[in-house]
Amino acid sequence: MDSGCWCASFQAVREGKTETLKYLVSFPNICVNSEPCETILLLACRKQNLEIVSILLQHQKVKAIINKISHGEGLSALHLSIQFGQSETTCLPFVMALVEAGADVNISSREMMSPSCMSAYRGFVSVLAYLIDHGADVNTVDQTGCTVLHHIVTKPNACVILQKLIIAGIQINLQNRFGETPLYLATLSNNEGAVNMLLETNDSCVDLGDRKGVTPLMLAAMQNEIKIIKLLLQHGACVNKQDDRGRTSLIVAIRNGNNRTVDALLNMDVCDVNLSDNQGKSSLMLAVQRDSKELVEMLHQYGADINQQDNRGRTSLYLAVENNNFITVDVLLQMDGCDVNLSDNKGKSPFMLAVQNCNTELMELLHQHSADVNKQDGRGRSAVYYCLHLLCRDEDCMMTNSIEIMKLLECFGAEFKTQNRGNKLLKHVLKKNSYDYFLHLVESNKVDVDGLDKNGDNILHYLARCSITFPGFGTFLTDDRIDINHINSTGNTPLMVAAILYNTPYMQALLKHGCSTSIKNIYGHTVLHLSIIGFVKLIHGDYDYTEWDSELFAVILSTDIDVNARDKDGQTALILAAKLGHYKLVKQLCKAGADCKILDKFGKAMAHYLNFSGISDVKLCKHIIQICGVDITDKTGVTMMDVAMEFIETYNLTDAFELISYLIAANYCFQNRGHNKRNMMFMVPMWDPLSGRINSHRKLMYESGADRIDIVSKLPFNEDEYGDNDAQTIRCISKESEFHSFCNNICLKSLCRRIIRQHLGPNIQEKVTKLKVPLTVQNFLLLKCSLEDKYFNLETEDSDDDDEYDKDMEYDTDEFGIDLYDSEDLYDCDTCTSLSNPSSTSSLSSSPPSPSSLSSSSSSYQ
Repeated sequence: MDSGCWCASFQAVREGKTETLKYLVSFPNICVNSEPCETILLLACRKQNLEIVSILLQHQKVKAIINKISHGEGLSALHLSIQFGQSETTCLPFVMALVEAGADVNISSREMMSPSCMSAYRGFVSVLAYLIDHGADVNTVDQTGCTVLHHIVTKPNACVILQKLIIAGIQINLQNRFGETPLYLATLSNNEGAVNMLLETNDSCVDLGDRKGVTPLMLAAMQNEIKIIKLLLQHGACVNKQDDRGRTSLIVAIRNGNNRTVDALLNMDVCDVNLSDNQGKSSLMLAVQRDSKELVEMLHQYGADINQQDNRGRTSLYLAVENNNFITVDVLLQMDGCDVNLSDNKGKSPFMLAVQNCNTELMELLHQHSADVNKQDGRGRSAVYYCLHLLCRDEDCMMTNSIEIMKLLECFGAEFKTQNRGNKLLKHVLKKNSYDYFLHLVESNKVDVDGLDKNGDNILHYLARCSITFPGFGTFLTDDRIDINHINSTGNTPLMVAAILYNTPYMQALLKHGCSTSIKNIYGHTVLHLSIIGFVKLIHGDYDYTEWDSELFAVILSTDIDVNARDKDGQTALILAAKLGHYKLVKQLCKAGADCKILDKFGKAMAHYLNFSGISDVKLCKHIIQICGVDITDKTGVTMMDVAMEFIETYNLTDAFELISYLIAANYCFQNRGHNKRNMMFMVPMWDPLSGRINSHRKLMYESGADRIDIVSKLPFNEDEYGDNDAQTIRCISKESEFHSFCNNICLKSLCRRIIRQHLGPNIQEKVTKLKVPLTVQNFLLLKCSLEDKYFNLETEDSDDDDEYDKDMEYDTDEFGIDLYDSEDLYDCDTCTSLSNPSSTSSLSSSPPSPSSLSSSSSSYQ
């Protein structure tokens, strides 16, 4: 056997032992089949040994299985002889031997391939002729629907057999599974001889196309085969026939840049030069898109319609401008009848397109040929608007070009006012910092300065968003047509927008011209609130530290503004300043009459938002005591005494005693209600002069009314305050003993003062004055005999040193609602509508909100 079992006959075939095989076939029961359905004849044909095949065919059992199909390839012996034949010459003897021995010439392989089809596929013309002569059916088809003719016409030697096939009655117009005819395949293979012979047959259908409608003429035009094109045209090929995509042979030739083919097709009188494809594109349009001046001129000579439009309404000129093809545009404009203003379906003209493409050369060329610079598209937008759309883009390269294009449009006589609805033009010219051109547009009356955008902003709101002031901007502040106090959709005037952006130069200019400061926006914020919020926004951004402009704030406070105005959350400007931790600002507001007792909607006064952490100067403590009283605690519960303890911990003992003296003068309650941090008194040695001051302050605190236990908890004793002398030699009284002795032996007069001060409580000076007692008694009650006069005066002089208090401000930006004003930052980048989205609503038709509607707004924030 061939697989697994040894078989002498199969082994002889494999090894090509003819003598052995002759001996074996002399027996009647030769082994002809192997286990996997492989016959000995199939093996011999695969080995291409003609002598062995001839020997085998002499045996009757081999002849009986001559048409058996192999299990592996699904081929018969005849198929294998053709498939494995090295050449047509060597293959023919095998085929003749097999056919004469009884092989079926029409047997099909597993894939429906007949021997004749296989021989045609391999180009074995003599083998094919022999099979036809011995009864092969020329019209049998394989699994792709191809006949012998489909296969043979693609071979160079096809002409040798074609006539024989035609005489045999083959169907020359039969289409395979892909709709391809023999003529189609012959054209595809550039087989001019086969094409000619097929066309000479009267039954040949020259225009039969494939499944996509592509005809032989289209194929020839695509491949620039002039000879085949002429043959097809001579035999009646339709030059205007279109495929499923609407393409003609002329269109296909132009798409492939085959100028000779185009010329040959145009010479046909019936050639329709203006036929368009399914997209509506004509031959001229396609030539324009290829930027072929030669083809454009050739098509025009043959009557191409220069104003023909595609499905989107685009002309050849439009497409040339779209591709920035200057030479082609110039050629088209020189042609008679070219409509330079013909627009697409959206109304966009070639001139608008040149503006959109930022192509000044094409703009000038189109203008020279009478392009209408004020023509409007279907949404009322002219070339000016398309230039405005360039201004909306953020690319730096567009900034200079768009302004130059705007100036060029002005030279061409473009009308600006209708395109500046909502102040779009002015807004984006300012966005590009083109202030000179901005002034030019206004001064030349190209635009109206009193317009409003969809957000209710006027020109002064835009100027408030400029990072700098420029020469001439002050003229807008005195223009009677512009309302200096105009309120936009969020209730903000130009001054308030400038405050939000902390644009202090612009704020100063507006204040000099008498703008109102009493207006509230929809959040209840005045310019006082917004100045603080703007300051926070500026610091919160990626900017260097910016100092608070106290002079500007003083100007605002000098107006008729309500310094205690409350926003929707009940917050005053003073509360915001306290949240910011800006003590100089807090002081400035208090001097202007800000009420520190006003509560917000959370029931908190200004003092509840202060933060004493990090205070490093007693002068600042005096500010806070003066404003909020001596018993003030910050938002974390820290008291002024706790601050004094912090001074001690940082070795700032002088300021600590200064602050304690101020607290005693104001009759501060020294009860242990603070954070009770352990201080660093043990670091003060006995011999230090400050050691004596510490004990003096203990006594003074006791005289002021403080309890002994509270005093010791604040200013505890340490072992350094006890002497190290021998008690037997020198009996020194310790500091602690001395203090307790002082407390135990206080006189009745001082004891009465203690009781009175405890009764009167903090902020004692005003209360003592109301007692109507002699001045000497008042001074006695106030401890003026023990304290210097300066400790009874909390007034401080303004100094530049105050700025140092606010360098390390700690605050939570979320408490200021700065996100409410993100829309006021700079300019709205989405102002321009898309030039390509037909579904978007034109912004030209949008109207700004009525300012009167702001009074009914009920917006609030969390």
